Amino acid sequence: MAAIAVTLCALSAIHSDQIDLWMRNAPPLSSRSHSASMATVQDVSVALKCYETDFGRYPESGNSNLVKAMAGLGKNGFYGFTPDRLNARGEWLDPWNRPYVYERLESGGFRLYSIGPNGIDEGGKGDDLGNGN
Repeated sequence: MAAIAVTLCALSAIHSDQIDLWMRNAPPLSSRSHSASMATVQDVSVALKCYETDFGRYPESGNSNLVKAMAGLGKNGFYGFTPDRLNARGEWLDPWNRPYVYERLESGGFRLYSIGPNGIDEGGKGDDLGNGN
């Protein structure tokens, strides 16, 4: 199981770099923003599961707590957030330049989503784009 988690983490890091490069060079079309947001949420979700495998829990709730926990361990951390996708408070930003929402759930899972193009936090519903956990 640990070997699978390590492999998924390595694949996630490679994939996220490709998505970040694609996002910087792609025109700001809504469909591309949707696809990029969902792909990035999926990548970070895999990295979160790797973190949970190593530490037995997910990071504390809050976007900046997620960034600190995921980027601060090991040579490259669990996920490499690029500086151009972080705001001045150290929060990870979606394609619409709004902070993603991250919450560690009491049930042991997590919720991770972008508030989407309308800019309204609908708790992961409506046009919010996320993992559905």
